[in-house]
Formats: sequence, C-alpha cells, structure tokens
Amino acid sequence: MSHELVNELKEQFRRQWETVRDLVDKVPDDQWSAGEIPHLVPARLVYHILSGTEVYARSSSYEEYTSHRRFAKDWQVTPAAELPDRRTTLRHIDEMEKAVGEWLEALADEGLLTPDDGFTWTGSKKLGRAV
Repeated sequence: MSHELVNELKEQFRRQWETVRDLVDKVPDDQWSAGEIPHLVPARLVYHILSGTEVYARSSSYEEYTSHRRFAKDWQVTPAAELPDRRTTLRHIDEMEKAVGEWLEALADEGLLTPDDGFTWTGSKKLGRAV
C-alpha cells in the first residue's frame, strides 16, 4: 500500500494543528471565552474545529458517529464558559491530530481514492473528506 498522499496530508494537518495550538497559546486569557461577536469567540472556533475533525476523520458513517460523539456540545449556542478550558483544548488537539493520522494511515493512498457516499457534501471520494 502506498502512503505518498497520506504522508503529504499528515504533514499539512500537522502544520494546521500547529496553527491551532498557537492560537490557543497566544489568545489572552480574558479573550479565550469572550468576544463581541459570539460565533468568533476563540474557545468556540477551536471547539468547532475539534468537533468537525471528529466527524470527518473516522471510518464510521455520520449516523453511526452521532451516538459516540466526544464533542457533543453545539459550538454555536453553548455558553463559552461551558466549553473546554485551554489546557483541555490542547489535549484534545493532540488527540485529534493522532486520530486524523491513524485514520489516514488506515485508509492509505488507495483508500483515499475510493468513493465516499457517506459524506457527499465533501466530494465523491474520501480524499475530498480529508481535505
């Protein structure tokens, strides 16, 4: 099995996760769960990234996933104070980075090019879901 695409994707994801970690580290404490525009609160945005990652980086269908969600809170309406704190968020980032890598490794390049009818809004192949 080839992993050329997988390795490139993992590197791109590593860079993106580093950007998210940087955001978590650099946002001042008083701004982590506050802001003038509710859906632009840093804690909400990062939670949305984590929950979206959990949805897409898995082998199960969306329907199978919903009953096992780790990030089950609605990022748009849950009070920001009820979202994970920064330390917990950083731990979740590490966990999701690992989960994405494992999902990609399990698919291999060939799997990325297979049809994906479970998430049709992301494209026709699993590669579309990954990117």
